Parts: sequence; C-alpha cells; structure tokens
Amino acid sequence: GGNYMSTMPKLEKTSSGMKLLVDGKPWLARGGELHNSSASSPEYMEHRVWPVLRKLNLNTVLLPI
Repeated sequence: GGNYMSTMPKLEKTSSGMKLLVDGKPWLARGGELHNSSASSPEYMEHRVWPVLRKLNLNTVLLPI
C-alpha cells in the first residue's frame, strides 16, 4: 500500500484544550474495539470483520495483536 498521509498527525493546543490534526485538519475519531479473537487471522478479518466495520463507517479501530 501507498502512503496515504502527507504529514504526520500531531496534537495542537487550543484555548479550549487539545485537538488532533491529521493532514492539517481536525480529526474526530469514530472508533470501535474488537473482541480478543476477532483479529485472529487475516482471512477472518477480511470476510467477517472489515465488512461490518465499513457498514458502521468507523475511521479508527482498536484491536489486539
């Protein structure tokens, strides 16, 4: 795969707190977490996990490795 980010993400201090910038724009994480065995194999991920995550329109996923 290619590099999809032009710059490294960074935290920026604002008057109301911190914000995460990705490609220079604020990033709102729409995330989910997988069960321990969900990431057990690439085949399982391809057929059972990624399709569900796509339907949920998530942009961040926490999974055990």
